Amino acid sequence: MFNSANFIFNEIPSENYGIQILDFERTSGVTNSSAGNATEIIEKRIYKRTKPYHFGNSQTIPMTFNLTIGASDFISAIDVAKISKWLLGKSGYLKFQVDQDDIGEIYWNVIFTSGEVIYVGRKPVGLLLHAQTDSPWAYTFPRSINYSFPIIALQNFDFTFYNDSDDNCYLYPIIEFNLNSLGADFTISNATDNNREFTFSGLSPLEEISVDNDLKIITSSTGLHRLSYFNKNWFRLLPGVNELNVSGAIEWLDIQYQFARTVGI
Repeated sequence: MFNSANFIFNEIPSENYGIQILDFERTSGVTNSSAGNATEIIEKRIYKRTKPYHFGNSQTIPMTFNLTIGASDFISAIDVAKISKWLLGKSGYLKFQVDQDDIGEIYWNVIFTSGEVIYVGRKPVGLLLHAQTDSPWAYTFPRSINYSFPIIALQNFDFTFYNDSDDNCYLYPIIEFNLNSLGADFTISNATDNNREFTFSGLSPLEEISVDNDLKIITSSTGLHRLSYFNKNWFRLLPGVNELNVSGAIEWLDIQYQFARTVGI
């Protein structure tokens, strides 16, 4: 799928090592690749019943792919060792990007699970890497919506958020807000989601709150535990249009999110 040769892994460009994405096996202009977005069907089949009991679908199957990289000339054994150290043996998923205009705004979380050195005439020319992503998706880089209010007052306003993610499940963004000197309560309600309310009550004036709705973590600038001040409706966004209302005596509000993208490798 790539028409670019350069890539970035763990924020380090491949040009630093003088290597590029190659394709030693391509023999024609027709190729195929994983499109991502794989779906696992959850069902139960029983004896003498031809139709299964279908319980739903789950998009949890990660993508796997092979990547051939190399240089225009032979690579020394020392450079092969350096490249292998850069790409292999990592303890967790790291960002993998391809330097290509149409996918420049996305990345995959990748672990290169193994690699094989490719030789021509007994001299190394590249590596064949085997990789796995953390999900069926690529991701956009973090985005945010920001509101600030220079006048100390109670705010009450509506706005629309369009959830353009390719993931059909809920989107759980990070919510951060700072109460002003009048503040104690804060609410975001989603009319599209049956008027579901994300609410804090009884907070301190000038307190800053950060909520990671995906990981279910609340952090307060006071250092106090604020779960008991929260109605425990973690903020979520439906696919498509979400009609939202914000109310509270706040100085600023920040909503941070990422969209899943169905981009295969």
